[in-house]
Amino acid sequence: ILDIGSGSGENSIHLSLSNYNNKIIACELFKDGNINLVKKIKENNIKNIRLYNGNVLEFLDLLGIKELFNEIWILFPDPWPKNRHHKRRLINNRFIKILSSYLKNNGKLFIVSDSDSYKKAIFMNIYDSKSIFFWKNQRVSEWNYECLGFPETKFYKKAKKSNRNSILFELVKI
Repeated sequence: ILDIGSGSGENSIHLSLSNYNNKIIACELFKDGNINLVKKIKENNIKNIRLYNGNVLEFLDLLGIKELFNEIWILFPDPWPKNRHHKRRLINNRFIKILSSYLKNNGKLFIVSDSDSYKKAIFMNIYDSKSIFFWKNQRVSEWNYECLGFPETKFYKKAKKSNRNSILFELVKI
């Protein structure tokens, strides 16, 4: 399982504890997040998390192995809210195609966002990638991150405090 932008590792820890037979790779560019995650790994004596401190595209290039992951998670990617910065957003058609090559058939891609403009862009990317992914949770009742039992990450708490709804997109590779 690949956790992209793992931050302080709340989701990586959650994935580790609920998937103890699988390896979790936490990929985070910022050292502070990785330091916090290492502390949590030691505190909980977790053995199935590995860290990559760097850019996810560099990590995937280093792997060289396709169709490796059962799941890829991206929680609260930076929304780059100004229109002139939208080109910096992680989730786009090109990135989704890249991720699909690293997912096994029937592998799942999970994306969570609280930014209204980013959610709209993600919807468009899902539509554009309908030949690669099936959008599994199409009902509004299945989108609500708060009701799904996932960890309260730093950015989820920030969104909740600002009364922004966080939604989960669950895509299955065809």
